[in-house]
Amino acid sequence: MVEELETKIVKNLAQFRLALENPSEQEVELTMNDLYPNVVDKVTALFANRELILKMLARNKASYKSRGEEISRRQNSISLVADIMVYTFQNAAVQFRDDPKDVDHRFFKFYFDFSQGSRVPLAMMEIAENESYGLGEDLRLASIAAPSEITGIENAAGDQANDYLSMIRNDAKLAERIILDPSGFSLVGETVKKVEDVLISNKKFIREYFAAGAALTRDIYKKVYEFAAPLYPEK
Repeated sequence: MVEELETKIVKNLAQFRLALENPSEQEVELTMNDLYPNVVDKVTALFANRELILKMLARNKASYKSRGEEISRRQNSISLVADIMVYTFQNAAVQFRDDPKDVDHRFFKFYFDFSQGSRVPLAMMEIAENESYGLGEDLRLASIAAPSEITGIENAAGDQANDYLSMIRNDAKLAERIILDPSGFSLVGETVKKVEDVLISNKKFIREYFAAGAALTRDIYKKVYEFAAPLYPEK
């Protein structure tokens, strides 16, 4: 139920975002100079609190254990970063969508594109995680059958087949990466590097905003993963 509501919120925000004109180069530069540094400072300050982050990680691990389940250091780190970063910026987009003071929806555009960019490294990690545990098939089938979050247009059957085959190859490669590097650092690093290349031909997002979200998530994930070390002593 929660996931369905989350998907509905993202789709509604995406439809609103697509109906807006993209900001000018001057507006993008202004936003990256005055808003983005403040965002980085606040997020960095929050995640610099080692004691607080460790308590949150420990609480999440204990919650899984109480249900007779285990959560890995990598999974725990992904979950915490997603809960704080992605949803914080998504909620900011929700607030600014209807804010009459947000002239030309400048802040909304930033927070929505930034939140979508912040999802990418975590999504790649989750795909790799599921594939490594043999859970990728159901997720692939659900993904190709579902309408695009952004466009709302379903792919034709032929496109779905091609997407499915492509997903199998890509998901297997992602799983190999986290087997070779269990921390996931190399995978999130490569993901962020690829983001800008993909966005060159993608007009749906502002490249600077989207890439900034992905890059900040990469850095925060690495910090959280390192903080989690005491909860996962080496055997």
